[in-house]
Amino acid sequence: MDALRRSSRISRKYRIRNVTLRQQIGLEETIIKEIEQNQLTWYGHVQGMAEERLPKIALKWMPKQKSRVARYVHSVENVACLRQATFSTLCTHLAT
Repeated sequence: MDALRRSSRISRKYRIRNVTLRQQIGLEETIIKEIEQNQLTWYGHVQGMAEERLPKIALKWMPKQKSRVARYVHSVENVACLRQATFSTLCTHLAT
């Protein structure tokens, strides 16, 4: 929208909405529609390429598997020690 505002010499200071500005200029499409159209054009262009071309390979690439998130597995002993330490700490604070 900044390019349209500059070309029509209308600043944000005038508080004119983008929809109104597009109507004044006579532009029916939004920038989102234009970007989507360009993406579809590019997609069609890449689909027409040979299979060994890098853009087509990159477009078809899919990761083999999700990366695993490392997690600390609590053993039964660790959980029991943690609970005991928490309980004894709580008892100590309550006693004082």
